[in-house]
Amino acid sequence: MKVIHIGTNDEGGAYQAMVRISKSMELCGAECRILLRNKENPAALGEEVCTGYRRLISRIKNFLNLCLSFGTVQSDYFGEDLTKLPAVREADVIFLHWTNSFVSYGTVRKLAKLKKPVIWVMHDMWLMTGGCHYDDYCGGYEEGCRNCPQAKNRIQKSIAAGSFVRKQRSLSELKPVIVTPGIWLKELSSVSAITEKCFRSAIHNPIHIQTFYPYSETEKKRLQADFGIHPEEKVILFSARKATRNRYKGFEYVRQALQLIDEEGYVLVVCGNDKEEETFEKIGKVRVIFRGHVFGDNKMAECYNVADTTVVSSGQESYSYSAAESLACGTPVTAFRICELPKLIRHKETGYLADFGDVGQLSEGIRFCCKNSSQMADEARQDRLKTNSPDNVGKQYLELCRMQS
Repeated sequence: MKVIHIGTNDEGGAYQAMVRISKSMELCGAECRILLRNKENPAALGEEVCTGYRRLISRIKNFLNLCLSFGTVQSDYFGEDLTKLPAVREADVIFLHWTNSFVSYGTVRKLAKLKKPVIWVMHDMWLMTGGCHYDDYCGGYEEGCRNCPQAKNRIQKSIAAGSFVRKQRSLSELKPVIVTPGIWLKELSSVSAITEKCFRSAIHNPIHIQTFYPYSETEKKRLQADFGIHPEEKVILFSARKATRNRYKGFEYVRQALQLIDEEGYVLVVCGNDKEEETFEKIGKVRVIFRGHVFGDNKMAECYNVADTTVVSSGQESYSYSAAESLACGTPVTAFRICELPKLIRHKETGYLADFGDVGQLSEGIRFCCKNSSQMADEARQDRLKTNSPDNVGKQYLELCRMQS
């Protein structure tokens, strides 16, 4: 079976998920290719579509799309005609992932004319809204995004509402199968007029469980020394792109929670910050170590293994790779009880779930997980083996493809 995976670029969690899904399907016998609008890293997996003069044209189209966007609301009026590409025409099944400024509304209609099965993997809420990737709980997609809270004037309101209508029309022609990484997003997509009539399935994102695994105590002690961590310190990990500045990742909640810890002997390891953002050495009594950007799964696995708990303090998460990878490494997760996280974390068994925004509970959870980390490690690992192993995920995707062929 020939499968083509289509995404915009080689950055971010959606790209990472696309690559892992592709590899998991290959493990089960599928012949997969990845098409990208552009690549920043020549060594990244995937074939670049917009090269040479087409790269310039693609940037112009992206600029025009941004002109028709506002806030976090992103419109896709301009894109590439992918139906002319031999790889797309030869594919038995087409997968769409995070495709902004690559697959336009018009491109979707052209793909529909190929009469091929299309599976659209939702890595966030963009497909079901008027253009935002997360709605901050506004729920406007239930009413066609006609009164977008981000819109400052009538023009912006019409952009969000217009994008909603165009998506609805193009998906009614394409009739894709919608895949979400968890139940939370699957249920939400059932109440948006864009996706409500599509067949929907929830399949967990795969994790390379041979990379993300619990290290031995000897390995952990070596890593602690490399990180500059004292053997008696309890280690808290926080990892995200632009970690301390990305408001969606909720570092401010972590800061407030750590200020409530009145004991010595805790250290926070922050991954994902630019060097110019690393400005403080302590939060209350908690020592802070900045690791900068961490590249590669092996290096990220080291970060999870050096920690006693990983904190996920996002306001909305379609599927937290940080949580799933940490659990696969046997490191419990402290998180808010939101979105898909209660499906990933069993309270006080593989981590700790706090009410959203309650920094007191978050602080209590951090201390609980740090003190009980070793007791929860095996359960955390076993849960991820059951649901996130590549062979298990690949089989589910391949079965879904066969159902559509």
